[in-house]
Amino acid sequence: MSCNFTIFALDSYLDQTTLLLRILHTLWFLWVPVSLLFLSLTIRRKSMLINNVLALLGGGLMGLSTLSQSYEMVIIGRLIIGVFCGLCTGLTPMYVGEISPTAVRGAFGTLHQLGVVIGILVAQVHYRDEY
Repeated sequence: MSCNFTIFALDSYLDQTTLLLRILHTLWFLWVPVSLLFLSLTIRRKSMLINNVLALLGGGLMGLSTLSQSYEMVIIGRLIIGVFCGLCTGLTPMYVGEISPTAVRGAFGTLHQLGVVIGILVAQVHYRDEY
């Protein structure tokens, strides 16, 4: 009997997980057109400044989660910071490409991506023993 219950619980967990993944994929595909609309309606420099509001909001939520003892605020704050990082990753090379001289435009765009990849590498190497 306990074996059947375990299998039922595992099936229920997998159903919830696939439902959550489907919802997240749907939200991702809906977010892309919204972010493109955001980019096209505003100038890139202004959108970078407006984007900082997301960083302040997400950081504030994560910081205030200790006072309110709410893990939900951490999750929502991390989601908002993720949106901020995604927009910054797309906005920064476009802005640098607009203001840089034509002769070095490609190099500056490449250096931005190189910095992102080196940051990921350093994080992976630094925290490799924790997982």
